[in-house]
Amino acid sequence: MSRPDLKRVACIDDDEFIRSIVEVALGDIGDLNITPYECGSAAVDRMPADPPDIILLDLVMPGMDGLETRSE
Repeated sequence: MSRPDLKRVACIDDDEFIRSIVEVALGDIGDLNITPYECGSAAVDRMPADPPDIILLDLVMPGMDGLETRSE
C-alpha cells in the first residue's frame, strides 16, 4: 500500500509529554520530520515560513485554543 507524500508534520500541543510521544511514534518510528509547537501562537508565528504537509492540533490549550489557531 502506498502512502501519500507526507514527510513534514507539525504537532501543536501544550502538553510536552504528548509532543514527545508524537516525536517518537511519528518521527523516530515513522521516519517523519516532526516540528513541535508548544502553543497555537508559536505555530501561527513560525509555521508560515516552514509549512508542514499535515498538522496535529490540540483543541484544548490555554491562550489560543485549537479552533482559534486553525482559523489564523
